[in-house]
Amino acid sequence: NNLHEGNFFAEEGFFARRAHSYSAVTNEPSTLISFDRKVFFRLAHHYPVLKENFIRLRSSDRLAGDLDTRWLLENERIYGCERKSVALLILKSVVPTLLLIGSLILTSAYFVVPSNWFIPAGVTAGLIAILWMLWNLVDWNNDHYIVTNTRVIWIEKIFLLYDSRIEANMENI
Repeated sequence: NNLHEGNFFAEEGFFARRAHSYSAVTNEPSTLISFDRKVFFRLAHHYPVLKENFIRLRSSDRLAGDLDTRWLLENERIYGCERKSVALLILKSVVPTLLLIGSLILTSAYFVVPSNWFIPAGVTAGLIAILWMLWNLVDWNNDHYIVTNTRVIWIEKIFLLYDSRIEANMENI
């Protein structure tokens, strides 16, 4: 991995309170800032936003590290990467969840009023609901909002259908 100005490394060991085995080599004169764990946590206790922002940065870096970034321009760096809100995933899961509940009720109805169609219909509706939920999860997982030093990008992927990248240059924002 290439680190750029403002990046950090070895934070996993820092937060896990264990030694790390990370190292870095610079290609040009650089400044390295090292935090004492006790001092950092004392500051984070007094200024909780410090720890929250650091955790947000770590999450963003991990998410960006999992992306295929061949589209990045030379000297372009990712400053932030986020997914759509989990609330949107939950909202998209309401109808499939209701369908799954309905399928359980339909399947259970067989034991009250035996009929040949309750179980096949309930199982089919349940499978559709589960597949619909999985589709929503995969679709949510594929969409990203990215901020780089030159542009803002929305990547939307619909599994097996298409990939889309909409972007705006920073000077237009």
